Amino acid sequence: MREKKGNKDLISFLLELYMEAKASKSRSAFEKLKHLLTEEDLKSIEKSSIEFREEFKLR
Repeated sequence: MREKKGNKDLISFLLELYMEAKASKSRSAFEKLKHLLTEEDLKSIEKSSIEFREEFKLR
């Protein structure tokens, strides 16, 4: 672990590890969804997202 840490301070090193773990988890979740959803599902999600953005207003 010391080799991986190199000259970085502990906080920077831990933050980097956290960001890498978070990105890896996101990629894994995306891959799972990609296999579960059909093209029709993806188009429906996209349409809903666009409609939400167009209609969303802060009050």
